[in-house]
Amino acid sequence: LEAKRKEVEMDRRPELSQLQEYVQILNWQELAIALGCDQQKVDEIDKDNRKTVDARREMFKLYLKNPEATNAQVYDALRSRVVGEPHTAEKYRKLFVPDSVESLSSSNPQSSVRLRYPDIYTRIWIGGESGQDVVEACIRMINNTGIFPDDKKFMYRLAYTMSRYGKATWQLQTDGGIWQVSLHAFQD
Repeated sequence: LEAKRKEVEMDRRPELSQLQEYVQILNWQELAIALGCDQQKVDEIDKDNRKTVDARREMFKLYLKNPEATNAQVYDALRSRVVGEPHTAEKYRKLFVPDSVESLSSSNPQSSVRLRYPDIYTRIWIGGESGQDVVEACIRMINNTGIFPDDKKFMYRLAYTMSRYGKATWQLQTDGGIWQVSLHAFQD
């Protein structure tokens, strides 16, 4: 009965205090998008808050305005490839699903594969990685350096044009990755 009650709680509305305590991640923008928050409002939160903890709190408040917000959505978003926070997801889930129920989910082979998948900020350094989420993480890191202020999404458009984020259906011309930068161009 206790296990069933805890499972039902995954479908309930999250509490701000629990989100703040158990979902302390740096890539809160990706989580916001995965939770369906409006990109413009997320950008405003980012501009208005210098500290990550403050921005994350405001993002949670924005998410909680959604009348359909659930603990299960938070868990799924944290585990998604875009957010890449499986350990945080499991810590959050343990609030609602006791150990006796955990053995059922760990027997799912897809679940165990997803949990071993590296987070997005690790994946950008792994050769052969591709996808829109990898491109967005790379560009976010580049933008955070201030090297290319307001590039009008040039790097994003270039990654799409040159290789469809590394998932091109045609033969790529170089081994220059997502952006198709040749060795000669790189050395120049």
